[in-house]
Amino acid sequence: MRRASATALAIALLASRCPAQVTAFHCGQWDAVPGQAPRWFAAVQWATPWRHAEASAFAASLGAHLASLHSAASLDHATLLSASPAFWQCAGPWIGGQRDASAPWAWQDGSSVDATAWAPGRPGQASVLPACMLLAGEGGPTGRVTDALDSDFGQPTTSSAILEWIAPTDCNLNLIPDVLEIAAQPDLDGDRDGRLDACESRSPDIDGNGVVDFGDVALVMLDFGPCAACPTDLDDNGVVDFGDVALVLLSVGPCGG
Repeated sequence: MRRASATALAIALLASRCPAQVTAFHCGQWDAVPGQAPRWFAAVQWATPWRHAEASAFAASLGAHLASLHSAASLDHATLLSASPAFWQCAGPWIGGQRDASAPWAWQDGSSVDATAWAPGRPGQASVLPACMLLAGEGGPTGRVTDALDSDFGQPTTSSAILEWIAPTDCNLNLIPDVLEIAAQPDLDGDRDGRLDACESRSPDIDGNGVVDFGDVALVMLDFGPCAACPTDLDDNGVVDFGDVALVLLSVGPCGG
């Protein structure tokens, strides 16, 4: 609960101080290990160039971190997400690799960087200064990574980053972490509690008996199809569909709301 409250506060501050600073994003799940919670990646475009530390702090405010690309497959996934020119201004997105002065390159979780991921001739920054990692390319990704000096030593040249979550909340089942939707459109969380208002407007306990059960599933199925303003249209998209069934099934059990 403490973490959820801290994330909600960070989102509220973000929305009040710099609304709509996320100008573009592209999300995708990354099933790294079968049987474990999938990681979610998002290529995110910020309104202005930012430093690696700023991108990392923004990721943390959303309960995420800059992506660690431990394998060729995960690098390919990040490359695909950032293929649009929207994510390339002078340089590619920041990712979670970095190196302190005279230290080896490592991902933010402490694991080492695969040498085969580097673009030809990289890394190329002097080892006496801290450096950070970006996707390599000019106007688009090359499928490799490159390095840049920590931007505290100069003006930042990129305004994008690849963020990573493990099993984030996606209450409307649109395959976008709710916190990212709110960061891009603060009005989606009008009460600034860190949750999408659309997911709070209708309870999965449709019959109001205090329990989400198969009676509620039956009510959703009875309304299946176009159904404007129906209590069974839990995601408020004007249609009662399998998304609403899924929201009920995911909430089966006692319902205090």
